[in-house]
Amino acid sequence: MEQALQIQREEAEAKILLLQEKHNEEVPKIKVPFMKASDDIDVYLSTFEYIMHSNGVKRENWASWLAPELSGKAREAYSALPLESLKDYDAIKRSILARFKLNSEAYRQKFRNATKRVEENYVEWGVRVKHLLDRWSDTAKVTTLEEFKEVIAIEQVLGLVPKELGIWLREKQPQTLTQLTVLADEYALARTGGKEWVKSPSKPFPKKGEDKRGDQKKVNVPPSKGEIMCNYCKEIGHVIKDCPKLAAKRKAQANAQLPSTNVCQKNADHYFISEGLVNGQKITILRDTGCNQSVLQSKFVEPKYLLPHKSVNLYDAFGKVTKCDIARVYLECEYKQGWVEVAVSDQLYREMLLGNDVCGVEVKDVSVVTRSQLKQLENSEAKEMLDREESGVRSKGLSEDFDFGVQTGLDINDSVNEDGNISTREQDVSHHLDDNMTNVSWDTLKISKEELSEEQKNDVSLNAIKDRVVPDSEVDIYRVCFFWKDNILRRKWESKAPQYKKTYVQVVVPQKYRSELLHLAHDIPLSGHLGSTKTRDRLLQHFYWPGIFKAVTEYCKSCPRCQKTADKKGLRKAPLVPLPIIDTPFKRVGIDLIGPLPRTKSGNKYALVIVDYATRYPEVVPIKNMEAETIAQELITVFTRVGLPDEILSDQGTNFTSKLFKQVCHLLRINHLKSTPYHPQTNGLVERFNGTLKTMLRAYADEEPENWDKYIPYLLFAYREVPQASTGFSPFELLYGRVPRGPLSIVHDTWLAEDKEEGQNVIEYVLNLRQNLGRLLKMAQSSISESQEIQKTWYDRNASERVYEVGQKVLVLLPTDTNKLLAEWNGPFHITKKVSEVDYEVKVRKGSRSRKVVLHVNMLKPWVEREVYFCGMLEPEIETYSPQQELGPEIDKEYIEVPQFQQTQTWQDVKISDNISEEQREQLNSVLAKFEKVFSDVPGKTDVVEHNFLLTDETPIKQKPYRLPHTLKHAVQEEINQLLEMGIIEPSTSPWASPIVIVPKKDNKIRMCTDYRKLNQVIVPNAYPIPRIDDMVDDIGQASFVSTLDLTKGYYQIPLSASAKERSAFITPFGLFQYCSLPFGLKTAPGSFQSLVDKLLQGMNQFARAYIDDYCHI
Repeated sequence: MEQALQIQREEAEAKILLLQEKHNEEVPKIKVPFMKASDDIDVYLSTFEYIMHSNGVKRENWASWLAPELSGKAREAYSALPLESLKDYDAIKRSILARFKLNSEAYRQKFRNATKRVEENYVEWGVRVKHLLDRWSDTAKVTTLEEFKEVIAIEQVLGLVPKELGIWLREKQPQTLTQLTVLADEYALARTGGKEWVKSPSKPFPKKGEDKRGDQKKVNVPPSKGEIMCNYCKEIGHVIKDCPKLAAKRKAQANAQLPSTNVCQKNADHYFISEGLVNGQKITILRDTGCNQSVLQSKFVEPKYLLPHKSVNLYDAFGKVTKCDIARVYLECEYKQGWVEVAVSDQLYREMLLGNDVCGVEVKDVSVVTRSQLKQLENSEAKEMLDREESGVRSKGLSEDFDFGVQTGLDINDSVNEDGNISTREQDVSHHLDDNMTNVSWDTLKISKEELSEEQKNDVSLNAIKDRVVPDSEVDIYRVCFFWKDNILRRKWESKAPQYKKTYVQVVVPQKYRSELLHLAHDIPLSGHLGSTKTRDRLLQHFYWPGIFKAVTEYCKSCPRCQKTADKKGLRKAPLVPLPIIDTPFKRVGIDLIGPLPRTKSGNKYALVIVDYATRYPEVVPIKNMEAETIAQELITVFTRVGLPDEILSDQGTNFTSKLFKQVCHLLRINHLKSTPYHPQTNGLVERFNGTLKTMLRAYADEEPENWDKYIPYLLFAYREVPQASTGFSPFELLYGRVPRGPLSIVHDTWLAEDKEEGQNVIEYVLNLRQNLGRLLKMAQSSISESQEIQKTWYDRNASERVYEVGQKVLVLLPTDTNKLLAEWNGPFHITKKVSEVDYEVKVRKGSRSRKVVLHVNMLKPWVEREVYFCGMLEPEIETYSPQQELGPEIDKEYIEVPQFQQTQTWQDVKISDNISEEQREQLNSVLAKFEKVFSDVPGKTDVVEHNFLLTDETPIKQKPYRLPHTLKHAVQEEINQLLEMGIIEPSTSPWASPIVIVPKKDNKIRMCTDYRKLNQVIVPNAYPIPRIDDMVDDIGQASFVSTLDLTKGYYQIPLSASAKERSAFITPFGLFQYCSLPFGLKTAPGSFQSLVDKLLQGMNQFARAYIDDYCHI
């Protein structure tokens, strides 16, 4: 069939060619241009039609003229046409335009966006705009004025409706405005129940870092006499009371269908009900905006979570009082994740009531617009320009058993906040204070004297102080002392300065409350993020604890906001590293671009700067653009005069890092060196010359900026003639071995009129020139070396050594998104590699994207981690232990987890779907019972494969063990004994050693982990592919039944080779051990395990899939 069609098409094309030959005999010879791939198809067709018209070719013959000249996609579109359409020019044109996606909508957008191009004059621009309008009307099949009006009206409406509605309407392709509006009404009725949508005028929100006033450069042109102008929308022809935009905004903000004085919804609970976890147990949570104390059913609270000697009185809606205990639990939900204190009750009809003590008082909901408010809104909108957001009606139903009415007795100064809620002035103040006091655990600080006294007595960190307590009768004797008063431990302190002598009585703070006091004294707006000295002085007016000076210093030093907003001046720069001295002219050159400059008559806008590092000899080439192709061509032109360099030093501009520029350097065997971003000092020689050149251009080309390129040769001669500061000689003299003859030399010779010396022969001249050049270069090198020593001495006066480790977190000084001249600290990011003495490779992340960037050390600042405080069943001394302090970044990604190995699950725990019949269920249970040994949560071991890995460096990595808290050593010992019993590990004498760390879990237990990050850096990666999850989903998406299996501790079922065992060794306070099975955390583990699973499932790909240890049967 395809062959027959191809034969018919070839016959048709042959007929067209015959017709064309016959036509050529009748019509004079016409030159139709052949279509190139770079041609604009619209311009090409327009040119073709113009040629046909101008030569009087009949339209029915146009197809035969066009077909032979087509190429690419246009020819493909022509070949796809049926035979009967090959002679129809209009059909061919429609097919080609459709292939290039040039329809009515495309021409409309081109017409609306047709701005004047730089190379066009206004006449050419007007012709292009008219042509686009014609194309738009042609493709829209508009032939009359009425049809054109319909098109414009449809465009106007589609531009104002919501985006989703606009897309839907365009898909329907209505031909008239009436059809469009009927479709829009159907859409609105089907989706919103008849609610009307009106687009209200809005202002774009300024971007971060953008001056909100700087971009509002509006010029108000007063209307001429006799014209009226609206003071709201600034349009001519109406006044503000008749303004349609103002009326639309009123309607959107206070819909006439909505005012009401009492609204209730009995079934509104679903707005506030969500799922969550308490201590790992799944619960249903009701967010109660009228409750100030969160309450949890007692069945979810174990006795160990109850706080002794602490309770609260709860008042219900009818005034009944119930005394409840307080528990500290770990909550995970959409409102909060962390430890919270809740009341415990067995009379709660919901599993948990979440109150304002956890979530705050803000409720993102909409409120009621009453009749009086609507009237106030209408009377004040013209004056206030309607700065409020859209409001609707929804009651805040909090219970299925009660109806809550909305009261209308509001003050005239009450406002509608940004979420649509009605708020009084008192609430506004309260909300503002709540916003400024966020993250303060007031429940922790709201304690009684008895509770504070009990905490002081039980706090082991205060034992040393309690031994130094003095009696009450001796307090006045000492300037500094500790004493008990009203059963509260206090400290007396008198200042030394006699003129400012003052006595302070401070409360000694237990460990439990210190972090909250530090947060309150430094982080909140009322504390102002002041420095450590002022923060310490603020605390010492009221409180004291052992080590408060160090605690305040470390807390302020680790404050994220202070670190990111700190001034760069406070960071000492790294010592200067002098560049190597180059002894051969044009062995290394530095290049850069200047521009854009005023366009010259020759069309030049940029200047390519080239400077030789040995002689300081500059070259400047005016260029029309900054494309890589232009730069490469000009560089080669310069190199043909001075020779090819060994190295080129440039910044990391896209024109210097393009594939073309890399290819040129590769072909010419030139090593391309790049300076680090935002550190121009690396290429300082070129940057300094750029400044000098700009100054000279400004002085001489100021009156004729369009001729600045003509001044370049003269300015270069002026610069090359003068001795350079670091070499002591002029660039001209170092390159050519003689002093150039300039204007001053001419005057000098004229005045003296000395006789010329007898000339040298060629051999003597060449020998003397070689000697002079060698002598001059040696002297220049010596001068450069001395200059660098002087520069380094002056530069290093305020410098200090700064060294970072791989994996360390740092802040990076980067330009803002809106202004590259303004920089701010970003991060923290991780250092991935040390490139040189002062350069580091940093993994910079922006949003979901990340990339590795080499940065100078002066652009980096160490990130100080804040101590992680957690509460639980551990001893107080472990509360300040944070594994991140010793491990650094990404501990959660690369440590290994040691699970429990006591069997707790059997085949009876397999979850079976309810969608199968009882007969199928019995069959499945019999199969499971038959293979009951397979269904266990204790891992087995395979003999099919053995895991091994290669190293890039065989030097053993031996790390010291991390310090373990004393209270955890017994638990770690038990974990190790269990692993030894299971045969997962064994004692080791290996020279390798990776440390272990202890990470607290949310259930107050611990997790023993191994830190393999340094070992992973020298392991050769495993290239075995891991399946794509989306491909697997596509494969199993059509299955009727899907069975999934999760292999028990799959890694531990693969044995290690002898060499791998030795390298997997980990060190503990109880000795050195090594793994017998594949541990978690090794970078080659996923690929090795996937290879094993794929080998097991070989030949079963039609119904079995596996993603590492997750197996799926369809």
